[in-house]
Amino acid sequence: MLMPLLLVTCAIESGKVFCWGYENDALGLGGQSASPSANVPNRVADSATPGFRAATATKLHMGFNFHCAVAGGQLWCWGFGSSGELGDGGTGSYNRPKLVGNSTPGTEFTNASLSSAFMGDSHGCAIVSGTLSCWGRGANGRLGNGGTTDQLLPAAVQAGGGFVNNTSAVTSGAATDKHTCAIESGRLYCWGLNSDGRLGDGTSTASNVPVPVSPSVVTGFTNTGTGTGVVTAVAAGTSGGSNAHTCAIENKVAYCWGGYGIGQLGMGAQTGPGSNKPLKVFTLSAPAAATIDSIMASNGSLSVSIRQPSDGGSIITGYDYTTDNGNTFTNVARPSGSNGVYYSITIPNLTNETQYSVKVRAVNAIGAGDWSSATNATPSS
Repeated sequence: MLMPLLLVTCAIESGKVFCWGYENDALGLGGQSASPSANVPNRVADSATPGFRAATATKLHMGFNFHCAVAGGQLWCWGFGSSGELGDGGTGSYNRPKLVGNSTPGTEFTNASLSSAFMGDSHGCAIVSGTLSCWGRGANGRLGNGGTTDQLLPAAVQAGGGFVNNTSAVTSGAATDKHTCAIESGRLYCWGLNSDGRLGDGTSTASNVPVPVSPSVVTGFTNTGTGTGVVTAVAAGTSGGSNAHTCAIENKVAYCWGGYGIGQLGMGAQTGPGSNKPLKVFTLSAPAAATIDSIMASNGSLSVSIRQPSDGGSIITGYDYTTDNGNTFTNVARPSGSNGVYYSITIPNLTNETQYSVKVRAVNAIGAGDWSSATNATPSS
């Protein structure tokens, strides 16, 4: 298993954890300098943690300046812990794996038989027996426990908005710097900061308890948890500021919502208005059918004016033309930047006073669109 993140990459080989990159406590080297350097994999120090050493690491979960591994069904973390990121009950940093503590008070989280975990920039979450608990930085309500204070030990996410969290039904989740999401019984819930619509509930109001993600405006995403409305995967991302976003898969279709400053919603443009409800990710396709606007006859040639179609999300690179109903055709390249409403091509080497039935179609990197309707024209001297 390989997990790259900003400044550090970690991997599991034969049950052992190795990290490389920027040298600090997040490498988990036990205070020793990387040898021979941090440019190559170094084994995470485990000589002082015999439980970790004896167990076989199976999964990696990486935060911003702290990282975790599942070994022997238990979760171990190392790195920076000033906001409780390590979940060990303190705020100190630790340069070797440390066992995440059990929840106190209560028994919501017992660090054994862990089924899944996921990390935000400065908080972590884990699922044990289908119940979700989180810890670390609590600002903006990202821990989902009804508050905004830091949590030094795992605490159960609070029920709310249909989220129950005591029915062994939480299966997966995702987190980023200021919000968290989880799937329970096939339905998706999110909580935390929401100024850019990243929670997907149709508002811009932050929430410190789970809220259900809203159905999409255009028919598609329903989030019912039954039939075709079962959410099967979720991911969360951020580029800082107000550009965080969330994506999910329902009925094998991807949807995204939140901030939209660097193309992260997949709407076919680099920037645009964000969305506080799910939008179907734009899929690339061949161009739509072209339309012949007019044909001008010349000596031995025809000049065809084409009303340019939708490009299918991939730039139109040229046009095919045919004069025999598509049995044979010739491609004319379209220079980049030719993005006007109309584009003209010339069909040369024709016989004067002979009528030709002309069709055209647009071509992009995905393929060719449908042929236009035929238009008859006759070159003349």
